[in-house]
Amino acid sequence: MRNAFHAALFAPIFVLSAGAAQAQGYIGLGLGQSKIPDQPPSSCAEFGLPSNCTLSKKDTDSAFRIFGGVRIGPNFALELGVVDLGKGQVNITSPVAATADFKVSGFDISGIGFMPFGSNFGGMARAGLLSWTAKPSVTGAGGTVSGSDNGVSLALGLGLTYEFSRQFGGRLEWQRFVKVGNSDSTGTTDIDFFSLNGVFRF
Repeated sequence: MRNAFHAALFAPIFVLSAGAAQAQGYIGLGLGQSKIPDQPPSSCAEFGLPSNCTLSKKDTDSAFRIFGGVRIGPNFALELGVVDLGKGQVNITSPVAATADFKVSGFDISGIGFMPFGSNFGGMARAGLLSWTAKPSVTGAGGTVSGSDNGVSLALGLGLTYEFSRQFGGRLEWQRFVKVGNSDSTGTTDIDFFSLNGVFRF
């Protein structure tokens, strides 16, 4: 009984030590497209314009993410990243000419779980947080009016992985950043980021 008790006490230490022995660092780059559907707003009324105003909206943009992390065993990783999600944009042509932008960037931290589908293919799921900076602006004949706000939002993701070698892998990933922005100042939106990623392990 005493031996079993001591074994139970030391089991977490052995597990942590084994995880540390299997830990592997990595860095990577993801390139893709963001979708920012709700900011800037696409309603004439939200800009204080007549209902018959003329505007067009572009809610996708190029985006990128630079990241690094530690893979702890075959099925888990902790990852940090810096992400530029580009901007959503609205162009107003009548009754005034103006352009509204909503730019977002930030830093994120995630825990990632991996599941192999075979010798090279696998799946992944992540959950974490995004520390964001949102910068709305409106540019017209009278100049530019801009603002800025910061906050933290939930970050989720799903993806597929492929291992080209022991040192290099690839990911096809979707991430969602939930309710980015401030409802009282910048407005809020969910942001989707679709990316193709290269991962180098060391």
